[in-house]
Amino acid sequence: MELGPLVRGDDGVWTLGDKEGKPGDGWILFLPDGLEHWDHGVRQPVVPWSRLMLMESVGPIWRNRTRIPAALIVTVRHPYETWTARFTRHPHRYAGTQMYFLQELFKQVINEGEAACLGDPEWLAQVVGELAPQRMPWSWKTFGEVVTRARKSATAAI
Repeated sequence: MELGPLVRGDDGVWTLGDKEGKPGDGWILFLPDGLEHWDHGVRQPVVPWSRLMLMESVGPIWRNRTRIPAALIVTVRHPYETWTARFTRHPHRYAGTQMYFLQELFKQVINEGEAACLGDPEWLAQVVGELAPQRMPWSWKTFGEVVTRARKSATAAI
């Protein structure tokens, strides 16, 4: 089960990035108490869900004609700062639609103050299961509506 670089492992834990890659790679674990970033095989301090304040971007992006490597970039509080966690891409391409849905999902739950939902593996499985097979919607507004429906549906099911 996956949505772009977000993959559920055999242990049931959701990971952003290729955890099975080379030893120097990076990945992010979605744990019940927050995000755990592994950088070059070194565990970084867990960022609690309550610190996540504003979603900036996820995945490889382009900024000023420069490709920024795959990363989750979030504004956190206490202290207020930009938290960047780089992760390694999987050896396959990500579907553009899935990347848009992933971006919108993270944006909605973090910006709405519901980031802790990302730490619930069953809730996240429900949402990903609904979003992953979706085709490209007709409009950008529809992306948001589809993600909102998937979130509400998952919350009702859990």
